[in-house]
Amino acid sequence: MKNCLLCRKALAPSEFYVCQECREKYALMDHESEFLNKFLDISFNEYTDEARSICMSSSTEAIVRNCRKILNDIIIEMYSESVKPLDLLAVALTYARKYSADRPLAIRYFEEYLQNPVSIPANPHFAWLDGSTNSKRPAYSLWSIYSTFAKIYKAEKEYDKSIKCLEECIRHDNGTNPADFTRIEEIKRLRRT
Repeated sequence: MKNCLLCRKALAPSEFYVCQECREKYALMDHESEFLNKFLDISFNEYTDEARSICMSSSTEAIVRNCRKILNDIIIEMYSESVKPLDLLAVALTYARKYSADRPLAIRYFEEYLQNPVSIPANPHFAWLDGSTNSKRPAYSLWSIYSTFAKIYKAEKEYDKSIKCLEECIRHDNGTNPADFTRIEEIKRLRRT
């Protein structure tokens, strides 16, 4: 017997990953429910256990409205208690794209990930769009991760940590993005005021 990924209650035979009550809570329409089932089916059948959380988080980036809300909540529900580095990073990035009130949680999980960082696997990114798994690329680039957290630290007025993230961006793109240098100068000006 499978349980709902959100509320953990037993699923009815006609339900696949999320129970009807949770679908109603998110006001999912039929086409959104179908999309959600397809997304989760691919996530659980094509991604390894190790890579699933980070691949789900990465693929959720491009999804909007109700489906994005429910997938964000599923990732947090499933992985927020994990100690595996990729799960911690997936939760951090999921909180990072939610609300400004969630920024401290994003930072907490990101800093836990940094205690034991691991490489980010290539995945069949956006495979759920057309069902193909031919094109593999990293779930997230290191530059995009550090850039995201540079913004979050800056918003939380943790300027030194923001600068450190931007220095990592520069390291990962070999200094080819002049915007990283500009962002550091902007943060230094904010730090002085």
